[in-house]
Amino acid sequence: MFPAIAARTLRTLDLASPLDDGRAYVAAASGLALAGGRLVVVGDDLAHIVSFTEDPAAPGTAHRVLPDVLPAGHAERKRRKPDLEALTALPASPAFPHGALLAVGSGSTPARERAVLVPLDAAGAPADGALVRDLAGMLAPLREHRDEVNVEAALVLGDELVLVSRAHSAMPENLVARFALAAVAAWADGAAAAPAPRSVAPWRVGEIGGVPLGVTDAAAHPGGGWVFSAAAEDTADAYDDGAVAGAVVGRVDAAGAVVAIARLTPTVKVEGILARRTPGGTELLMVTDADDPDAPASLLAAVLPG
Repeated sequence: MFPAIAARTLRTLDLASPLDDGRAYVAAASGLALAGGRLVVVGDDLAHIVSFTEDPAAPGTAHRVLPDVLPAGHAERKRRKPDLEALTALPASPAFPHGALLAVGSGSTPARERAVLVPLDAAGAPADGALVRDLAGMLAPLREHRDEVNVEAALVLGDELVLVSRAHSAMPENLVARFALAAVAAWADGAAAAPAPRSVAPWRVGEIGGVPLGVTDAAAHPGGGWVFSAAAEDTADAYDDGAVAGAVVGRVDAAGAVVAIARLTPTVKVEGILARRTPGGTELLMVTDADDPDAPASLLAAVLPG
């Protein structure tokens, strides 16, 4: 159904120092952004963000952004994790003169309705002083369209912040919610209540093996529009993991039409994506989540034609 493109591994997401559970690597990478020339990763079972240079031999640096003390055991850690699933950069505002990184909780449980704002310094790198904001007011309108929310993607497009809630087998449509960026900035600064979306629209990407493709991340494209990753994960809710029948990446133009889509080989669940120009197409940088705490996440690259 989809043409194939090969993903190549650039590095594993190893760390300079162990995290609170003893792991010296990111396992469940769930979002990717560029800040100050560094790749910044958020993990859904971490109270940290992690920054990397593009030198594959240089380990990542962890930056604590939440005070949460998470248990080491997998099941209990999953139950209590903040589930930060998306990461994007916000422009400068009164409270964040150099901009900020916005890490968004999935909203799949009441405990996961938090966002974290990480200030950037004058060089564009993550700085101390992370702030937590309540996401409940932004996510409540999405529940008017369906009871369950699972935000996996956040990106800035022009004057809007776009959030995408992921589809699964029982709910085969993703939800695309658009917010006025100025209203989001006022909320992020603590100067206004959480904004309601300008619009919420269903979006079907397709399916693989009868399993609907749920969007796992998205990012602005330097030529306009945006790119996305999606996985056909065989699960019927936003909490439980399932077998992945396949994964795709694609590009959406400024008018909202899918202009390129391809299946990743080998099959791997990508949960963070960035786009940059390359001759003949778009280079995608991606991070993975194998749903296995003993498996380090990887940074991958692939070229999407067109």
